Amino acid sequence: MDYKNIIFDLGDVILDIDSTKSELSFEKVGISNFKSYFTPQKQISLFEELELGNIEDKESNLNDLQIRNSWNQVLLHFNIERMDFLKELSKRYNIYLFSNTNSIHVECLEKRCLEEMGLPLSSYFDDVWYSNILHLRKPNVEAFETALAHAKTVYNSDTATQEEVDKELEDLMTARGNMKPIVDKTALKEAIDKAEAFKEGKLESDYDNYKNFTDVIVTAKMYYESDRYTQEQLDGVKDRLIAAQEKVTKADASEEKVQLDKLIEQAEALESDMFTEESWTPVETALTEAKAIDDGLKSEYNAAIDW
Repeated sequence: MDYKNIIFDLGDVILDIDSTKSELSFEKVGISNFKSYFTPQKQISLFEELELGNIEDKESNLNDLQIRNSWNQVLLHFNIERMDFLKELSKRYNIYLFSNTNSIHVECLEKRCLEEMGLPLSSYFDDVWYSNILHLRKPNVEAFETALAHAKTVYNSDTATQEEVDKELEDLMTARGNMKPIVDKTALKEAIDKAEAFKEGKLESDYDNYKNFTDVIVTAKMYYESDRYTQEQLDGVKDRLIAAQEKVTKADASEEKVQLDKLIEQAEALESDMFTEESWTPVETALTEAKAIDDGLKSEYNAAIDW
């Protein structure tokens, strides 16, 4: 099939997003239950109305600078490789952007793209469609197929009026916004379960690349719980999770080991008959446990050092 047009989503396609960053930022300004208002899978009507452009941000109590900044924390950074890829695609195809978003995020991401890439986001596409401007949100394949059939009928008609064309275009865009891809999440669920089991009982200080690993777990769970992502996107985040887990390695604890060895040496130089039995017994126990640590973790050495 000879494709001429490509429609891109924005979040986690062109621009990475992380709702947990907004959640943490809102907590800092006193909104501790932000997840009850918004998650990528479910949100209160306020946020849906914002994305539909039915209310302006100044009407939504989201106009405070701190709150706006917290809301924008969900938006991460543009990736130069992706943006260069869009430039290459635009040489062969008509490319478009269709995103469920709101005026606050649009202002932020347009500014960020200009700052980071040197070009406005709209310049990468033949046209940009934001839900708050279109008053349409994504994603219902049946509705899309029906709308597409009607649209083709009008398109192929020599007698269709402009009003009919406009109506079919609106119906088609509405249906396109309601599409939900058919996917198999089994592999992603297995990867998440394995990652959670691997994470159990581990401390960030004991492992290199651990923070990135746990961040990817959060992202993978978000993808798993959502119905908006395609099979390719689900497989992609699964692969990212597996790769992130493989990069988790034990942090170098050589400095802590040296500290503990010195303490052991000092403790062994003590004479037990100079102390009461009650006070010496804990020292003796701690010394035995410290000497038993072999190729330990940072936290194990530090716990022994603290005795």
